[in-house]
Amino acid sequence: MRLLGRVINRLKTLYQSARDVSIGTYEKPRILTSPLSQFFRSFRDHGSIRAVPPIPALLNHQFDLLGSGWIQVKHGANCRGVLGCRYDPGATVIPDSRGEWLIGRINQSNLERSQAVWKLLQPAYSPIDWQLDFRSGFRWLESTPSSRIRYGNLPGVDIKVPWELARMQHLPGLAWSYAASQSGPESKTRSEVYRMEFRNEILDFIATNPPRFGVNWVCTMDVAIRVVNWLVAYDLFSCFGAEWDPEFRAELVASVRAHGRHVAAHLDQDFRGNHYLADVAGLLFVGAYLDLDSETAGWLARAGRGFVDAIEEQFWPEGSNFEGSVYYHRLSTEIVTYCVALVQALPEAKVKAFVSAIRGIGYQSASSSNRLPRKVVERIERMGEFAVHVMKGAGDAPQIGDNDSGRFLKLFPEYRRMTVAEAKKRYSNLEGYSELPETEEYWDEDVLNTRHLVAALSGLFGRDDWRLAIGDHPETKVIEALTRQGAPLTTSGLPAAAMSVRIGGASDLDSWRRKLGKSLECHSAKVDFPARLEASRVALFGYPSFGLFLYRSDQLYLGIRCGLLGQRGNGGHDHNDQLGVELQACGQDMLADPGSYVYTASPEHRNAYRSVRAHFSPQPLNDLEPASLQQGLFRLGRDPEAKCLVFTEKGFVGVHHGFGVPVYRFVLLGEFGLTIEDYGPEGLLGPVLPQGWDSRIGGPSKLPYCEGYGKRRNRSMNPVDRTSGSVVSRDRA
Repeated sequence: MRLLGRVINRLKTLYQSARDVSIGTYEKPRILTSPLSQFFRSFRDHGSIRAVPPIPALLNHQFDLLGSGWIQVKHGANCRGVLGCRYDPGATVIPDSRGEWLIGRINQSNLERSQAVWKLLQPAYSPIDWQLDFRSGFRWLESTPSSRIRYGNLPGVDIKVPWELARMQHLPGLAWSYAASQSGPESKTRSEVYRMEFRNEILDFIATNPPRFGVNWVCTMDVAIRVVNWLVAYDLFSCFGAEWDPEFRAELVASVRAHGRHVAAHLDQDFRGNHYLADVAGLLFVGAYLDLDSETAGWLARAGRGFVDAIEEQFWPEGSNFEGSVYYHRLSTEIVTYCVALVQALPEAKVKAFVSAIRGIGYQSASSSNRLPRKVVERIERMGEFAVHVMKGAGDAPQIGDNDSGRFLKLFPEYRRMTVAEAKKRYSNLEGYSELPETEEYWDEDVLNTRHLVAALSGLFGRDDWRLAIGDHPETKVIEALTRQGAPLTTSGLPAAAMSVRIGGASDLDSWRRKLGKSLECHSAKVDFPARLEASRVALFGYPSFGLFLYRSDQLYLGIRCGLLGQRGNGGHDHNDQLGVELQACGQDMLADPGSYVYTASPEHRNAYRSVRAHFSPQPLNDLEPASLQQGLFRLGRDPEAKCLVFTEKGFVGVHHGFGVPVYRFVLLGEFGLTIEDYGPEGLLGPVLPQGWDSRIGGPSKLPYCEGYGKRRNRSMNPVDRTSGSVVSRDRA
């Protein structure tokens, strides 16, 4: 039945594609009877606004995404290539006010409407090349129906690069700069620059990306995220007093409706992961901002049903995400947080539409503090607890599983200020970068920072302990403003469920060691990490469904990966990191997960970063992997069946069967430090600390550490240097 459904959908897609080529795909703009809704009207606290630092670069259409370095994304851009792959630049364009430069680029059925939109732009505006992978230089065509776009088939080419740009998550930053520039001399002139840039970029995208054509209508998730960022940025601009001409508003609303119709027709339902969650979030935002009619009411109803289903399906009762990735948990929880805040702000009629398809609950009046079922709110609170517990002191989190640096709304991205020369020294992916002079200012986005999520959640729930964990943050105020009255959700008031998780007892540590020691076939390896530990101050947090066990104190962050593969066994975003350890002492990373680097651009690098040799896990002497890497780039082979046997204040014991036989790891906490011991059959395991672990991540491959998707650190991070770790040779147990 499922196969038949896929065949029918494919035939529908082929029919739609042929029809689009001959008829055209734009929505007709119409005279608006009412403007787009506003939900940020109460957010006028300019004192909490901080303009995103690299706005001057954005005004020049320079973007730094997925490790590209700050590069001007324009037609004919000469890209420096990636992983040894570089494609020749496309043709430069000389745009004219009539839009004749679009002839031959836009398909014939859409050309007239495309030119009509282009005529609304400022004459001096230079278009962005939305079809360009501005790392490798490869370019897709805006005249190709999106259903016929191919990707993942050419070396070095990464479709995520144009997708990331076309999410347009930089637009809210323009709104902050617009607000911040409304004081002082020539304030109106300066603020107008940001307003017009927003207007021009929206019209540029509409004119050069007809619906269902080109690279930016391929992935429904990205369509949904883009329209959410359009709506939020437009709302913020309007909140700060921006006014818009009727022609622009008509085109924007028409395109917003086109986005909604596209998302509704192309929901990612074959596999209900983070893509599906983003899709229903897009329907919620479009339905919330457009006038309520039969179509938008239907979208709100589908969003309501899909939203509740997605939370129940994608988040375990403990609060962790089913995909087995910490940073996909960040993305999905961010989506949920902003959706809940928006639902809290909806007018009565739209709330009724949203909850109409949610089974098992009746409509709750506006006087209720929660507009979602209690069990859903409780699970969202647990999601927030997971985000707080996995966060290290500086705000980043371990890169367990995949990390594509994905975000929903980047309202307040964190940046590090340095020079271009310093950035090139820091990152190997900037080799050959020459877009800016060596002495020029370089703003490096800290894509691993998770403080924004905890801040948003603290605003949603009014949790002072969460707010204390990250300090004052403007995202808290944004969420409070979005819920209008700043009324937090009603919470359970119960302690974190993860704090009560214990497996076995202290005596079980000794019994397991004796049991393995008596086995004549069992050999062990050991490594010590000296550190002063006060056991009374170490808190334990257990997430067995995700497969993560944490020991935390003011001086210690210890995470142990041990659990079943994510996505209910598919392992699409998992790595071979079972029984792997993440260790930070006194704020210094000693053992750290290496990250992901890239996906489809290089299968070789993709698998290298998924490999057991890129993680501080039990290491085989041969080329075995706990789970096969040959099942595709987004799937792991047989589940290693990792299981936690002991999780107590004194230590941890876990086992996995990925090598065909049981392999055990002990992590023991003593007063003067940590001891890690591995047990397995003779001839299978190497030392706990393999030769070559002399950089932040290591193993024989010596892969550089990734600070998010596409960003690789150049220099050693000393995870286990000569003073912090001592290796004990492998001996019979």
